[in-house]
Amino acid sequence: MPYRSEASTQQSFELSVELGQLLIRGAQVGPQADAQIAYILNGALEHVSAVAGVVGLLKKEEVALAEIVRLRDFGYWQPKELGALQDYFEDVEQYPDPHFWKLRRMPLNREPFCHRREDLVPDTEWYDSEFYKKFRILAKQDATILATIPAVNEEGIPLADDSVYSLCFCREIGAAPFTEAQRDLALYLLMVLGPLLHRLWFSTPSADAMLILDLPLRLRRVVSCLMNGDTEKRAAQRLGLSHHTVHSYVRELYELVGVRTRAELMVKLLKAPPESGDAGMPINRAE
Repeated sequence: MPYRSEASTQQSFELSVELGQLLIRGAQVGPQADAQIAYILNGALEHVSAVAGVVGLLKKEEVALAEIVRLRDFGYWQPKELGALQDYFEDVEQYPDPHFWKLRRMPLNREPFCHRREDLVPDTEWYDSEFYKKFRILAKQDATILATIPAVNEEGIPLADDSVYSLCFCREIGAAPFTEAQRDLALYLLMVLGPLLHRLWFSTPSADAMLILDLPLRLRRVVSCLMNGDTEKRAAQRLGLSHHTVHSYVRELYELVGVRTRAELMVKLLKAPPESGDAGMPINRAE
């Protein structure tokens, strides 16, 4: 077992406790896998100090590169960032991500993997790559964790195929690298979410999830903040918007969904208990 400093061990313990609490709250969201996963993944961003991420379903045959089958983004993606992500996956072979490319070559369908970018790719190769220059700078993202596990069914039993579940966390440019404890937490989180991911990828999305997906991107970003328990002021800071703008978006959400309070909104969208001081806010609250 690798040596861990006392500080690193303490951080791992604290992160494990926080993750356990998050998983408990996620299970209370409702029976729908998509709603639970959305709540848990957006909450997990806080615990690993990430700004965005992607969860996916991959196929990995013995000698072939891992292929992307399904993806779902979460977190606080700006329109330009989402555009960069979509452009990348259209040009994935022409502008290979050095980190993801190396991961794609591994026998992912045999055992769990989890690596930070610097665990696999040196700085020179990373920052000199056309991928970083073309996509990561535009997306304003740098540090990355990539985790994969062999796909499992709802009972946690490995599937008899080449399916792989993946999880990626990203930090903004200029942020510190992920710690070993945060890397370990990402893998543990993915392993815990395995049965839920099977329900997500192999079943029909719930009406609640479809309602969220049908929202405009600007409102989806606000919903992500509310799912994390953010107040309107905190959401405004996180999204780089004014409090007035976020408040207007929340009012628009209320009108679209047909509710008058934040508590009703959470019940309608995710069946989630409200966790911030805005829980009882009426729609006509003064600025």
